Amino acid sequence: MVTTAVSVIPLKKSFLGLGRSKGVRLEWQDVPERVDGIGARALTVDVSGLSPGRYRVVLSVKAEDEPAVAASREIVVSKSPPVPP
Repeated sequence: MVTTAVSVIPLKKSFLGLGRSKGVRLEWQDVPERVDGIGARALTVDVSGLSPGRYRVVLSVKAEDEPAVAASREIVVSKSPPVPP
């Protein structure tokens, strides 16, 4: 069994500078099919609904009886350019 989690965390303060905006976290467990000891997965994260700003995306994976591993990246979401008529 493998536990995988992805989080999207805003890096700016919320309105009026009080606290931080809330992020979102999705976690699931599955039993991947393994080929040569490797279980592969693909994940697409749709950020089109996020407000413009800086965010940290964190992906963590934990196999049974193994320590968790994680990777993170900072992303910048900007307004989409207007679509010409």
